[in-house]
Amino acid sequence: MVLKARSREPIRVLLVDHPGLSRHGLVALLARRRGLRVVSEADTGMEALALARTVQPDVVIVEPAVPGGGLKLIAELCREVPRCAILVLTEPTNDDAVGGALKAGARGYLQKSCEPEDLVRTIERVHLGELVVAAHNAPVLNGHGRSQGSPDGLTDRELEVIRLVARGRTNPSIAHELGITEHTAKEHLANILDKLGLENRVQIATYAVQRGLAALVDV
Repeated sequence: MVLKARSREPIRVLLVDHPGLSRHGLVALLARRRGLRVVSEADTGMEALALARTVQPDVVIVEPAVPGGGLKLIAELCREVPRCAILVLTEPTNDDAVGGALKAGARGYLQKSCEPEDLVRTIERVHLGELVVAAHNAPVLNGHGRSQGSPDGLTDRELEVIRLVARGRTNPSIAHELGITEHTAKEHLANILDKLGLENRVQIATYAVQRGLAALVDV
């Protein structure tokens, strides 16, 4: 299995949340974890964008309810700092918000009631390129249930490719893991996009979560 190599440097985190006990608690929690470092904090969407451009974090933890936040902030962060992973950490909300955040470009979605170890593990996994959503959110995204077998006319090999895309694998990595050529991997991706009526890898990853094919955190 080929994963993005773990850097010896700590994962640099930008925290976007309301000031107060909640944010201070998160900073204290992450400060105690080897391999993680909060490099900056923001109270608003505008401040988050400015800081993201300056500090170039590896992961941005976003509470969408901050002023100037929401899906627009997630999309702007993805556009302005494309190399970073966006992790939404928020209070319980409606199911549409989960799907909306993923479509906007978020790589993870957790509730603030999650266990500290789940949060740390999710930060590490989205940094590696995986798409991670709390297990209780996945079955209801956009009204889709978890599916068995080969949904939507997909072959078993195409389902394998979808799972690997959701884990952040590149085309060469997919080819290596499946024992196929990179050209064949590209052909599988083209077929998947055509069958599902999707446009890009982010949408494939979102589909994987909707169908229960992606990595899930059991919280």
